[in-house]
Amino acid sequence: MQDLPRNILLSRPAGVAHWNIARPRPAALARRVRAARADGLLLCGVMDTGAGAMLSAARAALPPGAPVVACDGLLPASVAFDTAGPAAAGVLVTRGGLSADRLPPAGRALAGRLGPDTDVTAVYAAAATEALLAAIAASDGTRASVAAHLRATRRAESPIGPYALDAVGDPRPAPVSVFRLERPGGSNAILSEEGARTLEPISPPPRLWTTVP
Repeated sequence: MQDLPRNILLSRPAGVAHWNIARPRPAALARRVRAARADGLLLCGVMDTGAGAMLSAARAALPPGAPVVACDGLLPASVAFDTAGPAAAGVLVTRGGLSADRLPPAGRALAGRLGPDTDVTAVYAAAATEALLAAIAASDGTRASVAAHLRATRRAESPIGPYALDAVGDPRPAPVSVFRLERPGGSNAILSEEGARTLEPISPPPRLWTTVP
C-alpha cells in the first residue's frame, strides 16, 4: 500500500448519492459534493451510464488533491479519459484479483497465449476450471461430493498463484488490484489496464468481503 495516498482511509461518509442513468444530472451531484464539504470521492458506475460525466463534475467540486477511488467500471483508461477528460488523471481504480503483470509465470504465459487485450478474468476462469475438474475427478459423482471437494480446494500452484477456497467458496487470499489512471489513448478493450499504472495490490481483511453462509 505504499503507493496509496495517506488520506485514502475514510472515517465516515459525507454523503451518498445515486444517479438516474437516463438523466445523470452531473451538476446536481457537484452541488451535493460541494455542500457536503467532502474531502474525497468513491465512485462506482460504468461509462455508458454517465460515470465519466459524473466524475468530471464531482471532481471539480472537491478540494485540490482530494483522493478519488473508483470501481473497475472506469476501466479502460482510454474510455475514462474520453468521457471524463482531465478529471480521470490520478483516479485510483480497484478491481478484484491480481493485475495481469502481477500474475505468476504460468498465468502470464496463459495470457500471452490467449493474445493481446486478454481480460485477466479469463486467467481466473482457467484456474476455476482446473479446480472444478479436479473436484469432479475426486468426487463420487454426486453434486454434494463435487461441492465438498471444491470447497476443500488447496492449490500450491495455479495460473493465479497459490490459493485455497474456504467453506463457503471464497478464495483466500483475495487480493484487490489498484490502478492509477495516468494517460489517455491505448486499448479500449473492457478492463484493459493500458494507460494505468499498477500499484501494490491490497488485501482487505476477510470481515469486509467474506460471504455470509
